[in-house]
Amino acid sequence: MGQNAMNGNVVRLVAILMLAACGSDDPSGPATGTTTVRMTATTFSPADVSVARGATVRWVNDAAIAHTITPTAPTQAGVWSNVQVPATQSFTFSHRFDAAGTFDYFCALHAGMTGRIRVQ
Repeated sequence: MGQNAMNGNVVRLVAILMLAACGSDDPSGPATGTTTVRMTATTFSPADVSVARGATVRWVNDAAIAHTITPTAPTQAGVWSNVQVPATQSFTFSHRFDAAGTFDYFCALHAGMTGRIRVQ
């Protein structure tokens, strides 16, 4: 095997190990502290977030477009009240999750703009 082929194999191995280290099977568990969800023109990003109980999720409007952060189950324990997001770039809303569960939400102004917070 030539030197270039060996170097190529080493680069591929390093890339594979780096991807494995960044994977979703993180043994440290769900995020603690504050996790940010960004609102673009028509998406929440990331759309699916896992956090530990007691963590805070902060939504940030990255576009100067109005949105809502509307819980799918508004009577669910630990859920927030509907939020009207103005067409203001950098507007933020934060909510602390003290109850375990799955909290689905959507933007009432943009069909298909949905998100999920999983609290463990």
